[in-house]
Amino acid sequence: MEKLTSYMHKRLRIVTKDDEVFEGEAISYEVGEMEDRDYDSIGLDQSSHVAMIDEPDIKSIEVIE
Repeated sequence: MEKLTSYMHKRLRIVTKDDEVFEGEAISYEVGEMEDRDYDSIGLDQSSHVAMIDEPDIKSIEVIE
């Protein structure tokens, strides 16, 4: 999988290992080391909120138009 930072400001479809599907523009990124975690997270704009998805939970990422 590419680094999460490479997906910033792109419209994505992320499928988690629990088969949840999130779609939206990648608008935020959290570095795990700064939060005392071993993994990073990416935030997708969901209109009413930002869905933060942890890297270990991601099954696939697709860039959509």
